[in-house]
Amino acid sequence: MTCINEQCVFLVNCVEHSLLNRPSGGINMTSFNERENAFEAEFAHREELKFRVREHAVVSLARWSAQRLGKSEEAIKAFTRETIEVDVTGPTFEPTIERIATALAPIGIPPQEVRQAMDRFVAGAEAAVRQPFLGAFEDPGS
Repeated sequence: MTCINEQCVFLVNCVEHSLLNRPSGGINMTSFNERENAFEAEFAHREELKFRVREHAVVSLARWSAQRLGKSEEAIKAFTRETIEVDVTGPTFEPTIERIATALAPIGIPPQEVRQAMDRFVAGAEAAVRQPFLGAFEDPGS
């Protein structure tokens, strides 16, 4: 039995050696590593952009809702911080939207309006993140 295993190992080693030592057309591990690194860098970049879009949108929604509630500038900052802390804990906007809709319900703003505002803020944030050099982030809901 070991004879067959040794022959298999020998054949695999011979094939690997011949592929790796070809003058042209062989396996180039550097190009695989470069492609892998490029994919990883692209993935990290996309995730960072998603995070920035989400952060911009949540901040805008929090400020928008705090202004609707008639809060002072200090209270707006505190409400925005609290909202960001709540948002970070979940994978979706839903807990944040529900929290803000609950806060706005006593003054007659329905949850649907909060969702529409969030959609506007996400669209504005995506545009701002894609074109960061065209100017500062503008709040589309103001």
